Amino acid sequence: MKFIGFSLLFFLISLVSKNADAREATHKMLLLSEHLPPYQIIENGRLIAGTNYEKVQRLLTAAGINAEFKATPWARSYNIALTTANVLLFSLARTEDREAKFHWLMPLSSHKTILISQKGKHHNISNLEQLKSYVVAVKRDDVVHNYLLQRGFIEGRNLFVVLDTDPDYSAALG
Repeated sequence: MKFIGFSLLFFLISLVSKNADAREATHKMLLLSEHLPPYQIIENGRLIAGTNYEKVQRLLTAAGINAEFKATPWARSYNIALTTANVLLFSLARTEDREAKFHWLMPLSSHKTILISQKGKHHNISNLEQLKSYVVAVKRDDVVHNYLLQRGFIEGRNLFVVLDTDPDYSAALG
């Protein structure tokens, strides 16, 4: 396993439309996330646990905000958050490209991205150019997916794109 030279901060992000007025904040909010243990855990299509999920629940309860939690594949959650008012999306890596697209509220946790290979396989990869000779699985529209695309990785050649990290959801797709 080798560490890719960057780390990600997961942030609670308010995706209320930039043009929404303060009165809209009292409306019911939709919270979206994905299966990402130990941060968010999904069972039977519902967010049920996880360190970030529990933090967000406590904050909303303390603030008296009525919210519906919904588990969706990452790319769908991200696109809904970009186009819909009164949506909170967590956890989301805060990047330069995403900075102006959302209202960032607070950090929930931090995360380091690593490469993992099959047990017993040892690869001496010290840079991204060497990594291009392998196939790397990434989640569609995830920060790592976008990062590698920007550095010359190609879907179908050295990037294998999956819809979601939830094994139950992936199994349901066949």
